[in-house]
Amino acid sequence: MSQSFSRSIIPATRSLRRVLRGLFELYAHDLSPHTGAEVSPQGRYTDEDFLRHWHGNLADGIRPFLLQVDGQWAGFAWVGQGSYVAPGSAQRWLMEEFFILRKYRRQGHGTWFASQLFAQFPDEWEVGELATNLDAQQFWRATIQRLVGTFDEVWVNNERWQGLVQIFRIASPASAVPRSKYVDARRER
Repeated sequence: MSQSFSRSIIPATRSLRRVLRGLFELYAHDLSPHTGAEVSPQGRYTDEDFLRHWHGNLADGIRPFLLQVDGQWAGFAWVGQGSYVAPGSAQRWLMEEFFILRKYRRQGHGTWFASQLFAQFPDEWEVGELATNLDAQQFWRATIQRLVGTFDEVWVNNERWQGLVQIFRIASPASAVPRSKYVDARRER
C-alpha cells in the first residue's frame, strides 16, 4: 500500500524568514561534518543577520523556497543563477542550497521538490555537492538521472566551488512533448 502525501512549495517571503532561519540551522548542523563548522558562543551556526541581503525578493538572484509535507515544514531550497564550473562567464540555474529534514528523507519528497523546482526554471542547470558528502552525491545523481537521463559531471576546484558538479538541461514545456500526447501515441501503435 502506497502512502499519499500532501506537498506544497512555498516561496520563502520575508514573513517566513524565521522558518527559513530555523531550517538553515538544522541544515548547517547536518553539513558540519563536511564543512567543519562550529557553533558560535550563542549556540548557532549562523549569525543573526545571515539573511540580511535577502528580503524575500530576488536580491542577489536567490530565490528561496520552502517545502511542506502534510502541512509540516520539511525542507528548503535556494535557486540561484551563475556557475560553479565557470564563475563569471556561464549563466545557468544553480541549486544553491537544498535541504530535507531527516524525518522526510528517503520517501520521495526530495526528488519531488527538486523536480518541481527544475520544471519551474527550465534551461541549463548546475548542482554541486561537497567532495565528502557522498549521500548528497548519490541523491543528486539518481534524481537527475531519473529526470533527464544523461548529464555531465565534473570535479571543480575554483574560487566559487570545490567539489562535484552535475550539469544538465531541463527542457522548457514548449519544447517538450506533452506526456498526454506521448501516452496517446504509444496506444496507437
